[in-house]
Amino acid sequence: MPFPQLYPLYKKYVQTRHPQSEMVTDSADDFYANLSTNTDLLIIGTEKSLKGFARIDRLDNEASLEYIAFDPSNKKLSLGTLAWLNTIEWTKTQKIDHIYIGQINPSQSMLYKANFRGLETIVDGEWVDFDPKIHTSGPNFHAMLKAEGLNL
Repeated sequence: MPFPQLYPLYKKYVQTRHPQSEMVTDSADDFYANLSTNTDLLIIGTEKSLKGFARIDRLDNEASLEYIAFDPSNKKLSLGTLAWLNTIEWTKTQKIDHIYIGQINPSQSMLYKANFRGLETIVDGEWVDFDPKIHTSGPNFHAMLKAEGLNL
């Protein structure tokens, strides 16, 4: 089991920052089982002084930052932003061309993502430059599938 202190940090982060999330009920076994062979962990701090981590799933030259967890008690450090910056640098060293940043929704905890440059989103089935003034939600995947003759 890598870094046994990952789960306690994750649990504290989720309980503090996302108390309504279903992730609050994740057990340690659930948490570690989700770390697959396609998962990379970027650690912030050291094994003795873990400050945060990013869990990244990847396939070929694409990656998705599944989640970030950090010590929520230290409000002076922007550990979420630091984790993203580390992830971006890591993708460059791994020759990964695209990383999924997730939705940028109106919640205060996600707005920091709009500060990153080079973001794109899907509008009417096409990739376009992201503009936070007009792109307030993710793409309508159900409509895209229906247009292709597929239904969920």
